[in-house]
Amino acid sequence: GDWFVRSLINQGLPVATVGTPEAFDALLAARDVAPQTILLLPTAGVGRAEDAERLLSWLRYGVPAILYGPASSLHHAILERLGLAMTRPLSGELTLKRADGAVLGPLIHDPVGSGGGIAARPMGRSVRSESASLLYIVSAEEDERAYGASVSIAGCAPLYWLRGTNPFETRQDRSQFSHLPRPREAPYFDAGRLGSELLERLGYTIQVMSQAPGVSLGQQTTLMLFSRHDNARYLSGYAAQPVGSVRLRFPEGAPLFHATFTRLEGGASHYPLARAMRYECRVFVQQDHGVVGCDPAPRDPHHRELTLCVSGLQDATVVFLPPRGRAATFESRGQTIHFEAGQSHVMQSGLSGELLIRW
Repeated sequence: GDWFVRSLINQGLPVATVGTPEAFDALLAARDVAPQTILLLPTAGVGRAEDAERLLSWLRYGVPAILYGPASSLHHAILERLGLAMTRPLSGELTLKRADGAVLGPLIHDPVGSGGGIAARPMGRSVRSESASLLYIVSAEEDERAYGASVSIAGCAPLYWLRGTNPFETRQDRSQFSHLPRPREAPYFDAGRLGSELLERLGYTIQVMSQAPGVSLGQQTTLMLFSRHDNARYLSGYAAQPVGSVRLRFPEGAPLFHATFTRLEGGASHYPLARAMRYECRVFVQQDHGVVGCDPAPRDPHHRELTLCVSGLQDATVVFLPPRGRAATFESRGQTIHFEAGQSHVMQSGLSGELLIRW
C-alpha cells in the first residue's frame, strides 16, 4: 500500500496531509461544515464493522473518499455497496480497460508485490447496488475482474475504489537477503495514473503535459502538491525536467495564482512548469478562454492586505477565498460590492475587464 501511494504521488496525485482516523474525527467535530478534503484510504483500514461505519459517517458528513488496495480487505458492507463480490484471483500480464471497453494498456500484476491477485468481480444486476458503477476492469483471455468502482449513496459524498498495482518487479539483493524493486519499463501501464482520473471525477483537474524525455519512458517527472492555510490554497511543485505545462481546474474554477498571468482553455488555467514552484491562490475564475492575470495593487490605507487586481475577465465568475474572519470588497466598472466577514468564499458573476479585490 505504501508503495502504491508513492506511485500515485509520482503520477501527480496531490497527497498533502497524513493523519489518523481519530485525528480526522476530531477535525470534523470542530467544524460546522465538511472541509474541502478528499480522503485517500487503504482498503485494509476499512476491514472491521466499526471502520465501515466510520467511513460511512464521513461520507454522510460530505467528505468524498478514494479507497485503494485489494477488495478482499474491505468489510462486506462496503464491498456490497460498491457492487462487488470475490472470486478466483487473476495475476500476471493483463489488459487494463475502462468500463466502456477502451483499452488503457497492458498491465503486469505481481501478486507478491501488490497484495495478492485481482479477485473482485461485479455482482449480477439483481443483487448489485443500483447506484454502483464499474470504472475499470482487467482481463486475461475470457476472464475479467473489477479494477475500479464507485458508488453514490443518497445523502452522502461519492465513494471510489481502485485496486492498484505496483509498477515494479522485485529482485533479490543477495548481499542483504531482501527484495528490492525495479521499475517496469514502458509499454506497461502504471496504475498510479488512475488516481488523477478519479480526482477529476470529483471536480479537480491536475494534468501535467510534459515534453521531458523521461515521460516517454513511462517516468513521471513532476510532483504537484496542494495544501491549505488561512483559507488559501498553496501549490508546491517540483519538475525534474521542467519542459511543458500543467492544466488546472478546481470545483471553484480555474486557479489564478498571485502575481501571475495564465492562459485559460476549456475553463482550465495553464501554467508553465518550473524546477520549483510555490504559489498562493485565493482567486478562481470561471471563464472558458482568454488570458487573465492576478497582480498585487498598491495597498489601500483602509485594508490590511495588498489589493489584488484581476484582469482579462470576459463575462466571468470570480470566486475569492478571504482569510478567516475578514470582510472583502469587489470593485469593478465603478460598482462596489461588500461581503461580510466569516464566509469561506465569496463570488460574483458577469464580470468583464478588471476587478479589484480588497480585504
